[in-house]
Amino acid sequence: IDRSHCKDGYVNVIDWEKIREMPFIILKKGHGSRRKCEEVFESHHVEPNVIFETNSNSTALRMTANGIGVTMVPEMTVNLFHGAQRFNTYSLDVKPVTWNVLAVHRKDTYQNKAQKEFIRIAAEIFGKNTSKM
Repeated sequence: IDRSHCKDGYVNVIDWEKIREMPFIILKKGHGSRRKCEEVFESHHVEPNVIFETNSNSTALRMTANGIGVTMVPEMTVNLFHGAQRFNTYSLDVKPVTWNVLAVHRKDTYQNKAQKEFIRIAAEIFGKNTSKM
């Protein structure tokens, strides 16, 4: 797709009326990204034309980059392919689509070094809110 598929007055926000019939590549049910995509479709009253379901955001993005369809993937996935694949990116709405990422563990259980490091890296990437319950 290109900018002609954007809302009037915006250069990077999708107009859902203009893409509602396009072939979509989405994640399989059970993935957090899939649930978020379903919320976006519902909020825009779109019944997507799903041509392929995958377990991988990367696969969905690669297929889209090769002109097979359109997809919605997290910005982190797009950033992983920066420069490696050629594709256009657009916002799904005027207001950004976001969701919370949580790392939860029981206080009274042992955490090995890998688990502690994972939580540290996740906090660094997703935000510093490491509040404890």
